[in-house]
Amino acid sequence: MKRTLRILERTRRWPLVGRFSVGLMMGTALVYVLWRQRYEAAPPAKPAPAPRKKRPIISPEIDITEAPLAEIRAEAEEASAAPAAPPAERLEVIRGIGPKFAERLHAAGIHTFAALAAETPERLREIVRAQSWQKIEPEAWIAEARRLAEE
Repeated sequence: MKRTLRILERTRRWPLVGRFSVGLMMGTALVYVLWRQRYEAAPPAKPAPAPRKKRPIISPEIDITEAPLAEIRAEAEEASAAPAAPPAERLEVIRGIGPKFAERLHAAGIHTFAALAAETPERLREIVRAQSWQKIEPEAWIAEARRLAEE
């Protein structure tokens, strides 16, 4: 009796394995067919665009030998006669001023520690436009700028 039960158990398992194998093979075949259709039926590649004509760098109508030298000399003299702006100092040295705040201060015309020290805290808050989560201390910036300007 036990032997008969073992044989029945084996025969019950094989149909399940057979079905699984057939399903796996059919699924693989379906994937292969779909993949092949997709890549074989791909649209033809677009033709390459026609090469562009190279244009000359200098227009043939412009004669560079006839440059107005008097105007060029006058512009050079004006540029050299204009008072040179003091070199911009690195405002990022001050604690609490990062690259973005320094960029905004430079855009507002504050390039030196002395100019920063001359501003009011309210004006600095307007210039910097800090977010609500950013803690800024313009009073400390002014004090540190005064100390650095004196050095």
